[in-house]
Amino acid sequence: MIILGTIISGLTSLVSTIGPVVAKIATTIVTKLPEIATTIMKVAEVISEVATILGLTNHETPEVIGAKMQQEGTRGRLDDESMEEYLDYLREEIKLDKEKFLSMSDEERVKSTAIGIGALSQTIDEKFGVKLSGNFIVDMNKMQMTAREIASYVQHFESKGIESMDSLTDFLKGKLSDEDKRQVYDVITKVENELSPRATLADVNDKIETMKDAISVSE
Repeated sequence: MIILGTIISGLTSLVSTIGPVVAKIATTIVTKLPEIATTIMKVAEVISEVATILGLTNHETPEVIGAKMQQEGTRGRLDDESMEEYLDYLREEIKLDKEKFLSMSDEERVKSTAIGIGALSQTIDEKFGVKLSGNFIVDMNKMQMTAREIASYVQHFESKGIESMDSLTDFLKGKLSDEDKRQVYDVITKVENELSPRATLADVNDKIETMKDAISVSE
């Protein structure tokens, strides 16, 4: 059985090493994702694929990224260094301690994966100006969004100057102003037409209702 307190305590102690943004994302998803041991691996696959679709093709898996960030001898991220550059440093200069990696406890594996998800999410934010918060990642899982969907939203949000994927979930929860609602609805329509060229307006509205229902569960 996974002991969440152990993971959260471990993340808290690592803030100075992994950074506050990564720590916040990791802590949120560890706290809020259901059946964490299996769910976080599925989420990691999706976020990893999103990064690849968006052109971050040389990254390692979230689990390996997180393990390397905690590994003895790994330096922290430099003040003038982007997260993408830091991930390059991890990949090119830090050799994974395979023995330690393969012998990780369930808690250590979840913690490492959560850190890696946070690092890739921060990389996407820095590169495209669109945040993938921990809360969005939790809702993304509820809505069973595909990597293609998320990548498409990031690209369209970037072009519209929308700075966070939380705008999508805020739209679904009725938290946006009328102007912001119209802007996000326009993006939803474009994403659905991009992924399903024959989608009608009714199909788009049905998709919106499905997403609303998904994130209203357990709220």
